[in-house]
Amino acid sequence: MVFDKIRAARQADGRLVSVRDLTISSLGPWSCASCGNPLLLNRTHDKGLYFEHDLELADDPHLMVCGYRRASMAKPPSLFDQSVEDWLQRTDTM
Repeated sequence: MVFDKIRAARQADGRLVSVRDLTISSLGPWSCASCGNPLLLNRTHDKGLYFEHDLELADDPHLMVCGYRRASMAKPPSLFDQSVEDWLQRTDTM
């Protein structure tokens, strides 16, 4: 699953907090305002502060309906890829 960067989260007391109001040393816990799952605060030099889901502690059914989840953009295989796959399957059986 792929998620957009999350710039706001709920604190333990239920208040919404923005990453703009946090410092590098800010401590959680934070949860997703959309699905309620735990979040981690990431600190990077190029992208700054942002939250992302803690996938080890997350509840998968709630992640599936999270507003920050990106829809799958998987393309169907091309005709060339299908032909190669068919050829490989035929040569494996010989």
